Amino acid sequence: MAAARISVRSVFTGLLISLLCVGSAQGGKLLVIPVDGSPWTGMKPLVEELGRRGNQVVVVIPEASLSMGPSEHTTTLTFPVPYTKESMTKDVGKDLDFLMTIDVSSTVTRLINYWIGMAMLSNYTMITCESMLYNKELMQTLRDYDFDALLTDPFWPVGIIAGAYLDIPSIYMHGFLPCPLDIIATRCPSPVSYVPLRQTHYSNRMSLWERTVNLLRSLLEPKACSRLYIYADKVASDILQRETSIVELASDAALWLMRFDFSFEFPMPLMPNMIMIGGIKAGKPKPLPQGGKLLVIPVDGSPWTGMKPLVEELGRRGNQVVVVIPEASLSMGPSEHTTTLTFPIPYTKESMTKDVGKDLDFLMTIDVSSTVTRLINYWIGMAMLRIIAGAYLDIPSIYMHGFLPCPLDIIATRCPSPVSYVPLRQTHYSNRMNLWERTVNLLRSLLEPAGCSRLYIYADKVASDILQRETSIVELASDAALWLMRFDFAFEFPMPLMPNMIMIGGIKAGKPNPLPQEPVKVSEDRGDVFITAGGGE
Repeated sequence: MAAARISVRSVFTGLLISLLCVGSAQGGKLLVIPVDGSPWTGMKPLVEELGRRGNQVVVVIPEASLSMGPSEHTTTLTFPVPYTKESMTKDVGKDLDFLMTIDVSSTVTRLINYWIGMAMLSNYTMITCESMLYNKELMQTLRDYDFDALLTDPFWPVGIIAGAYLDIPSIYMHGFLPCPLDIIATRCPSPVSYVPLRQTHYSNRMSLWERTVNLLRSLLEPKACSRLYIYADKVASDILQRETSIVELASDAALWLMRFDFSFEFPMPLMPNMIMIGGIKAGKPKPLPQGGKLLVIPVDGSPWTGMKPLVEELGRRGNQVVVVIPEASLSMGPSEHTTTLTFPIPYTKESMTKDVGKDLDFLMTIDVSSTVTRLINYWIGMAMLRIIAGAYLDIPSIYMHGFLPCPLDIIATRCPSPVSYVPLRQTHYSNRMNLWERTVNLLRSLLEPAGCSRLYIYADKVASDILQRETSIVELASDAALWLMRFDFAFEFPMPLMPNMIMIGGIKAGKPNPLPQEPVKVSEDRGDVFITAGGGE
């Protein structure tokens, strides 16, 4: 069932993309429940573009609003609220004037200021929430539309509850949240030792006092989130006719579009369905500059097969691409639109083919029926990675990889890997491990850093000699600008990633077919997922 949930989420992830790509003949149906103010300013261009491309987009807003109104290429539905725009403007002005007079020079006063601000906002939030959700005529109208997806900002709980009531996939697009709902609902690891909590104004290099405050806040925030949504939880339970909470409902979100740019954030892990979309409020970007210089140091065999199309395409687009390969190679050679440089090595292609053949024959004879023999198989015949050259040339490094001889990506990026539900590679476990499997997973997680150091012990010496300083492969890899991982999160168990770790999926696949012109339908039966385009069964 766990694998089914991930597959379902992957379909919903593609749903927003498909809405952007379908033609005007048969578009999808999208419900939008925005939040007043700057969140709507950021969401509006996307909503209008979805409508312009032929999708049926319905935007639901209160009759009284500071910034929201009818949008181009969309249908706007309004519902009455017990306040006017004038009274709202007056009250918000008073609240802002009061907040500006509060001292925020210390941690305690900043926290007090934060909670006062949240209390002020929650008044209008819950009034608006009740006005919409208890409007039976409006809710029936929305149900009759039979929407394919909901786009909302989880800052207001009304969108979260409406998505559950209408039983449609929810896509959350947010910036600021009153509490870390995204972290709590997705169960995303947030190491307090180097991930400063929001509103603390700390960096990722905290003093002992700051780490202590960060730890205490991390322990209090789940309770604070529950306290903040205590009335919304009651409304949700009443509307859905079952005991529930905003945190529980938000945990079913298909996608979290986070209006942050990872280049401006401190390093932090993310779950695969949490995507930093950066400056969506910015204007249309300029075309990427042509004629950049790229050095490529590939790995022989299937890694090069996967990388080669990308390298050739970069060269075809006018970039100066230089590929460095050994004179003897099993699969590498000159490529189109690139410059190939070779270096001599003390073996020939024939001897390499012979030795690799022997190694493969040997590997095929090893029993892999037990954990111990799989571990032996795991460590045999691995070549060291080409990381030293990037550090020596002092240029940003982009790593594109599939299989690694040890979890270098996890160790170098300091990415959390909870052993209770993230099975280590080569264990062949699922994310639902029994006690023995969790024990093995834990022991391997403790041994792998030492195993990585042992594997790269000679490479560490070479790196130290070349760079004229004491260093290691793990240390050098930690400076990577980007990790392009040839995995598809639809086929992986849930696991946190750092923002510069991107799953690029089937890059070795051919050119994909166009997206279907009709919405994708998903149904679950006994944990299996069936996907049909259009009305087919």
